[in-house]
Amino acid sequence: MLKQRVRFLRKKHPFFQLDKWRLLILSSLFLLSLLVTVLPSMSLGVPVTPALYAVTPERPNLEQLVQDGTIFYETGQYTAAVNAWQQAAEAFQTNQDLVNQGMALSNLSLSYQQLGEWDKASQAITESLNLLLKPLVVHTQQTQDAYHRIIAQSWEIQGRLQLATGKAQAALESWQQATAIYEKIGDQIGISKSQINQAQAMQALGLYLRAQRTLNQVKKTLKPIKPTDSPTDPNVTTKATGLRSLGNVLRQIGELEESLEVLQKSFELAQGQAKTATMLDLGNTEQGLWKKYHDIGEKEEAEKHLREALGFYQQAATRTDSLTLKIKAHLNRLSLLLENEQWAEAETLLPAIWNSLDKLPLSRTAIFARINFAESVIKIGKNHKAAEQQEGDWLTKTAQMLATAVEQAESLKDDRAKAFALGSLGGLYEYTKQLSEAQKLTEQALLVAEKIRALDISYRWQWQLGRLLKKQAQNNEGDESMEKAIDYYNSAIATLNLVRNNLIPVSPDVQFYFRKNVEPAYREFVDLLFNDDNQEHLKKAREVIEKLQQAELIDFFRAKCFEPNPEHVDQVDSHAAIIYTIVLADRLEIILHLPQEKPSLSHYGNRIFFIQIV
Repeated sequence: MLKQRVRFLRKKHPFFQLDKWRLLILSSLFLLSLLVTVLPSMSLGVPVTPALYAVTPERPNLEQLVQDGTIFYETGQYTAAVNAWQQAAEAFQTNQDLVNQGMALSNLSLSYQQLGEWDKASQAITESLNLLLKPLVVHTQQTQDAYHRIIAQSWEIQGRLQLATGKAQAALESWQQATAIYEKIGDQIGISKSQINQAQAMQALGLYLRAQRTLNQVKKTLKPIKPTDSPTDPNVTTKATGLRSLGNVLRQIGELEESLEVLQKSFELAQGQAKTATMLDLGNTEQGLWKKYHDIGEKEEAEKHLREALGFYQQAATRTDSLTLKIKAHLNRLSLLLENEQWAEAETLLPAIWNSLDKLPLSRTAIFARINFAESVIKIGKNHKAAEQQEGDWLTKTAQMLATAVEQAESLKDDRAKAFALGSLGGLYEYTKQLSEAQKLTEQALLVAEKIRALDISYRWQWQLGRLLKKQAQNNEGDESMEKAIDYYNSAIATLNLVRNNLIPVSPDVQFYFRKNVEPAYREFVDLLFNDDNQEHLKKAREVIEKLQQAELIDFFRAKCFEPNPEHVDQVDSHAAIIYTIVLADRLEIILHLPQEKPSLSHYGNRIFFIQIV
């Protein structure tokens, strides 16, 4: 159905630019590279005690199968790793070795995850945990610790799967199970790793301060790094990962300078692919610093951070063999170039990204990469004259890309990703002025968001529906559309008031987020209410603008825990005439309240050509 709609795209203009997605700028999941094994020579992160099986001439060479599975996984040969772990699991089952069968199934799940085969990955890890959680007789403390460590690592692998498929709360609970087991056997490195993973799930749930507290605790418990420590020492690698996660959380809550400092320490400790991934994170923080200084007019400082960010993205894309990381770096570089209106250079990135997206394995990351890229392509089409001649082609391709994102989200049963993809596709149809089609898609997106109680998504699509219905009303489609538009704007503002504290970083350094991404909803609603002299509409306009002013005050004084105690002026002095001035996109509006026997409101507008709110 979605692909049929794509064919009807036609050339039109103005597009509502969705909030700047930083979904791909946010921190990536700590990759569980530890393939849980019971072979001392193959403990890839957590040392595990001696083998619990013996190789006999009449049985397959189990040690060789485990070695093959490990090597195939480490070298990115995931299909071959799947075959090795399947054979190992079957051999351990024949041997009635339930612990090692569970170990092999957990590694099989991890390999399937790398291929994007989520159903098979889920089946394998479920079978593993069902086996491992059965009461087993383990005779020595040494083998008992190894057994518990395998269970903990299997919980970690399940958490990785859950987070990758959009189930952040379930992932958090799985990693909490892992932490409890590591605490039971006194494995401090395991505790730290599972807590780092918990912090990743907290970030996905928007619990940034809780994630920060968790990571600060990890930072305190890890041993100091000594000059004689090997770069591959578990304490060193875990500390590098913990610092990286902490740096990303600090960026999310607006502590940009501290984020940069922490990420630089992580970069110094990291090795291999982790070092390249940290470059991407450093680029993201440098981009945040560029935005901060750009918004306050410190041009020289902004330019410095812009160069640093673009440089980190370029290095990350060049040095990595990971397609996912390469696309993330390209997308973030593209977004930053567009922010700076460097259209020509931005366009040079498009073919490589477009051709690479279809090669990504099915995952939430792939879905949001499509959405992010679609938004960038639309921005180029809207602002860059050189793109106008090819508009029909890129509109169709972008619509197909978003339709694929919807289908992938449905395949993963990821309602959060589906809500974003449907709403973004609705935004594209709004750009082409196919308002009825845009409305249907946005209504679907809102239904999905409301089903999962995702208020941070719901307000976007309530806002978009309000704007669509307003346009329909202006196209002479009647008062009914206007009243529905008012209802949706009203819902969007109410939802924003509920979730605003989770949407906006808590640091005053990034209070500009509110101005760019939230404030327009308030002003658009007020603009809509001024379409007539209806007293109820004027009262509502006054109420909305007062809520906006309160929100701006809270945002400005957030660091001082400021909480206003609003009181209507007309209740303070019933004999005073009150004037409200409201700045809109194209005019200055005034609401006048006169102290009459029956107080009334009137409004006056003065259109001007351009207003820049500073």
